[in-house]
Amino acid sequence: MKICAMIAGSDRNLELYEDFFTKRVALLYYDFGIRKILCGVGRGTELEALNLILDRRQLYPAMKIDGVFTHEEEANHWRENEREMLYRVIARCDEELILKPVYGSEMRFQRNIVMMDIADLVLLIGDDTETEYWANRMMKPLLKLDPAKERMIPEIRLFRQKPLHPMAIMP
Repeated sequence: MKICAMIAGSDRNLELYEDFFTKRVALLYYDFGIRKILCGVGRGTELEALNLILDRRQLYPAMKIDGVFTHEEEANHWRENEREMLYRVIARCDEELILKPVYGSEMRFQRNIVMMDIADLVLLIGDDTETEYWANRMMKPLLKLDPAKERMIPEIRLFRQKPLHPMAIMP
């Protein structure tokens, strides 16, 4: 089973780029054979991305989707509406993974390293030079999404006679 680690870098509002993001996840599923996504569960972009994937789960019938927390009390200091969204989203995941029972310094970094170690491919949303550096150092293929420019780096296009699925068509 091919696994993708999905990590958010700089904060982006994915609601504006739902179609772009959905097409790229379909590309991972249909063209790259990704069957499991490990998604960081941080507030903001990571939670939005996880929610978008879960909302469109019918497009990826064999996909397993896991939420990865840094520690048990990660959401304790979030606003109430963010916590409620977190609990709704996590309830729809196949599994939730918690790395440590309590908070420690560098927890997000450690979470990202563990996710990249397990994964076959890293999907970075936005910018994060540290994640890019470690993905390269661990020799993990890295796809970087820039939702604001509606672009994936590198922009990969596969030739085929006809698409496997309408969502897998690149714009």
